[in-house]
Amino acid sequence: MTVSIGWGVAVMLGTYVADSVSGAQIISVITVTNAVYGRLPWWKVPGYMTAQMLGAFVGAALIYVLNAQKIRREDPNQETMYKLFITYARDGVSNYTAFYTEVLACACIMLASYAIKDRRNRWPGNRGTPFALALLVTAISTSFSTNSGLGMSPNRDFGPRLFTYIIGYHMVFTEDSYYFWIPIVAPLIGGVIGGGLYILFVEMQHPELPQKPNSERERAVESA
Repeated sequence: MTVSIGWGVAVMLGTYVADSVSGAQIISVITVTNAVYGRLPWWKVPGYMTAQMLGAFVGAALIYVLNAQKIRREDPNQETMYKLFITYARDGVSNYTAFYTEVLACACIMLASYAIKDRRNRWPGNRGTPFALALLVTAISTSFSTNSGLGMSPNRDFGPRLFTYIIGYHMVFTEDSYYFWIPIVAPLIGGVIGGGLYILFVEMQHPELPQKPNSERERAVESA
């Protein structure tokens, strides 16, 4: 629960910081889903995803530096502590179960995220949106973490996974039958599904707004 609250607060602060610049493209699943549905130009996707991966990589590096002494003491042979940084299928949980857990969780995240940001729905406003997103991430993380730790987005897992590989945990890409691809692919699939469901069943059902006259001539005709 504590970790889930931490993720929620991190999303809230990141949204407050970056929303006016990029629309708070904090996680790759939002970036890709927005591009799929025409809310973001595709040419921006590689740059955003690179920045997201670098952010997760640097975050993992900072956490490692802060806890390096304890990590070396607890795991001198570099065998287990890498699991503090990445996601993986829990004991007794198959990769298939972890896969559809990630898909379902990210579908819920994107559906609810689109609902929160929809100004024709019960939009919480610019000040309330980051807090609403924080509650969303906390709730999803708390509900879905038991099977896989919940990657939620490719950058959240791949950045730290790459860092742990560089510092000597060379098994991170082969462990658990090459599990590493699941938190990359599954969240993207789930995000597209969730975003599509919201657009289909909610956005497309909004009543059409009356068109406003675009020119002085049209305004004159309207007022005549």
